[in-house]
Amino acid sequence: MRVICVSRFLVALSICLALTFGMSLTKVESSEPLASDVIPPSDLKKDMVAAAGEGSGPTTEKPVIGATQPPSPLSWNVRAGLLLLHREKNDKVTLFTDGTGNTLLNAKDLNLGVGFGLDAGLGVKLRTFGTAFGAEVRYFGIYEWSQSDSASSQFVLLRRGAYSIGYFAAPPNSVKVNADYESGLQNVELNLSWYPIERIRVFIGLRYINIDEELKNTIDFASGGALTTEKITANNKLLGGQVGIEGVFLGKTDDGFSIDGWAKVGYFNNDISTKATLNGPIGPESTKSNKDKSTLGTEFGIGVKYAFTRNIALSARYQLLWLNEVAFAPQQVPVVNYITGRFTAATDSVLYQGGWIGCIISW
Repeated sequence: MRVICVSRFLVALSICLALTFGMSLTKVESSEPLASDVIPPSDLKKDMVAAAGEGSGPTTEKPVIGATQPPSPLSWNVRAGLLLLHREKNDKVTLFTDGTGNTLLNAKDLNLGVGFGLDAGLGVKLRTFGTAFGAEVRYFGIYEWSQSDSASSQFVLLRRGAYSIGYFAAPPNSVKVNADYESGLQNVELNLSWYPIERIRVFIGLRYINIDEELKNTIDFASGGALTTEKITANNKLLGGQVGIEGVFLGKTDDGFSIDGWAKVGYFNNDISTKATLNGPIGPESTKSNKDKSTLGTEFGIGVKYAFTRNIALSARYQLLWLNEVAFAPQQVPVVNYITGRFTAATDSVLYQGGWIGCIISW
């Protein structure tokens, strides 16, 4: 009896163990992932590479729409436009008189007015070490101002210091005098810049300015036939250094309207050479002068700019340039000395002012 009970107990225990083991196997099988849930080895490798900061090689993934690239530390700009510059009038200097001492022609009457030329520049800017540095080269020039004036009288006197020649024509004839005046201005400068803030730059640089002038006077009979020709030239070569500041006062530099301005101060050595030649009835005469002068110069300007995009803008500017200790051809008339052949060049100050309109391209 006890054997039967033990046997039945063992059988029941075996059945329970079998059922328990089978349920455990079923649970393990049901916990295994489905085929759709398994991460492919290739994707798993990509995730591991991305997490490790690797994968610098090219990928086939599409770029994120709307993502922006960091700005380049190096930027360039080119500007070019039309320059309209007015040169102030000459001081009063008598060129010719008549028999009673009245002035026939005066240098003040030779008003050069407005000249046209080119004003262009190239600039570069480098952002580094939390600030920015730059460089620029600029050229502007008025190739030629010109003005002529004439008068006539029965008696004309040409007086240059102690040298005098008179010309007389009996009525109804007359003696005609004519003055042709030309002047040119060329400027080249190279500046190195530092930007203490994004909207302001201070700079230091080298500058060269050339002012070349010629005054040609002729005396002849009104009916024709040249009697005397006189040519006076004055050339100024200014070379020196300058400092300046430029900034944006209002608006953005790359969007819409903005207002900017600049100021420069320079100190130059002016290599002056002047010469006068006279061909008349007495014979050819010539005299010249060469000397150096220390010259100060200042330049100011203000401009309005409209940026269509970050790369293209239209600008209009007003600017003025003042120089002292400059030699001009008409101012040499009172000091020319045909007798000794030498004279000391006369100098004066001059003011140029006008406008500029052009395009600025940046990249």
